[in-house]
Amino acid sequence: MLENERQLAMTMKPHRVAHILRAKFARTGGIVYIGHLDLMRTFERVCRRAGFPLLYSQGYNPRPNMVFALPLGVGVATTSDYVDISLEERIEIDEFITRFNLFCPEGLHISEGGYVPSGSGSLMAEVSAATYLISAPHIYSYAESLLKRSSVLVMKRSKGKMKQAEIRDLILNLEQEKLVSEVDTIHITVLAGSSRNLRPDLFLEAMAELEGYPSEDKDNAMVTRTGLFRGEFPNLEPLSKSYS
Repeated sequence: MLENERQLAMTMKPHRVAHILRAKFARTGGIVYIGHLDLMRTFERVCRRAGFPLLYSQGYNPRPNMVFALPLGVGVATTSDYVDISLEERIEIDEFITRFNLFCPEGLHISEGGYVPSGSGSLMAEVSAATYLISAPHIYSYAESLLKRSSVLVMKRSKGKMKQAEIRDLILNLEQEKLVSEVDTIHITVLAGSSRNLRPDLFLEAMAELEGYPSEDKDNAMVTRTGLFRGEFPNLEPLSKSYS
């Protein structure tokens, strides 16, 4: 078959209706040290082993249609993240969760999920804010001092180049969770999503550069994403409200 004939045949394939299952998952333990692409491959492999009727993209290299809400950096744990998985057939949510967790590696776990209404927008586009727990020695006093500044400028890589970026307006809220010996745990709420997004490593870098937070403590900080939200602060709504 000629090249243009193959392309024509692809465009003539019947339209397949996608049943989009939005799953809430956690990633903890050793698996936090794999990159986002490896995490995507892990989800694909688990779903295939579980025998789910995945809906694949069309073209010469078809892949399962999966969309993650907001990619995480290496080393960052999460207890509340989301992925949209397109299926050719509906599966009962409890059955999906049971079968997925049966085949997933240690540290990866789906806790709940549901189907999003037909015609819903992109999962990534829904995200507007995120919450993180950060545990490190004496971190609260440094973070509190940082937030008293009217401007917080950091160097950020964008499109392969290092550029100065203002992040003060991306930090929405700061709370001290607990103090154990010299280790603080803080809870921060930040803007997140495809348009404006503050990564926790930039927050820590700003404390080191502007407030003199020790580099060793910054590098060893334990970071966990605890929530993804839509809407505007302070009236944020967890993404779990987007499915039934």
